[in-house]
Amino acid sequence: MRKAAVRDGDPTTTSGFVIVCLSTITDDGKKIALSGEEATCGNCKGTYKIFGTGQGVSDKGRLIVVDGDSVLCPCGKNKVIVGSNSRIFLHTSRGSAAAISATESLGIASPAPDRLAEDDDVEDTYPVPVSDATVNPDCSYLDGSNARIDAPASLYKRTNNISVGPGKQTTFEFPGGGTATATRFDATINGHPVNIYVPTQNPAQGYGIPGEKEIAKALETVPPQQYKDLQRISINPAANSQDATWQKIYNDPTFSSAATASIDQGVAFYPWKGWSTFPQEYVDSTMSA
Repeated sequence: MRKAAVRDGDPTTTSGFVIVCLSTITDDGKKIALSGEEATCGNCKGTYKIFGTGQGVSDKGRLIVVDGDSVLCPCGKNKVIVGSNSRIFLHTSRGSAAAISATESLGIASPAPDRLAEDDDVEDTYPVPVSDATVNPDCSYLDGSNARIDAPASLYKRTNNISVGPGKQTTFEFPGGGTATATRFDATINGHPVNIYVPTQNPAQGYGIPGEKEIAKALETVPPQQYKDLQRISINPAANSQDATWQKIYNDPTFSSAATASIDQGVAFYPWKGWSTFPQEYVDSTMSA
């Protein structure tokens, strides 16, 4: 079955709307939503992740969100609705629909679409060609199919001027770990202000986090279209609170977030298991992903 791709601002069934921040694919000037983007919910009064099932095209290793895909909010009734004049259509299999049903309750572990068993009745997946749709260069290194260290060298090109002021003691509401004492470093990227929050609390034994020096160095690689909306970066002492949800979706109890990002939250780095020092390329690619 082919379904239309959902774009930034498209509505949802509970009077919400789609918020696209990650995608570089456009249709008629609007960004196409990727799996992991967010939508609001009129019932739950918040923003929640979208589980995308559109197959045939991916961006940054994420599938495309199509009409009827689920928003992973507590009410379980929120689905995205394609807006008018969408011109990109993708296949979604019956297996993907089953995955959606499982994730709506968040009580049944369901595999990611690219891990679903093949169905002989499902047509080969492909996108309908659209003249004004633009797709990023290969980003397979971001989804684990290629090593992170093999990312394109241009990703690490250092073009930004960064300055970082002295640390100041404060409190901060970390996305992982809640409100806690922190050190704030006031930085600028080519004159654009960005706050870096470093916890005073250490992560759990066996886990590590990058420091403000690695973060500041990584800011040298961030393209202007990303840093213009960036206000804060947090280095979190505890794991992403949404990891349990994604473990169920991907049927992988070991899954953990390296980082998350949104306009409101900024970029949040989380503890990495088994790491005490961090290759700068890894921090660069996570920041620029």
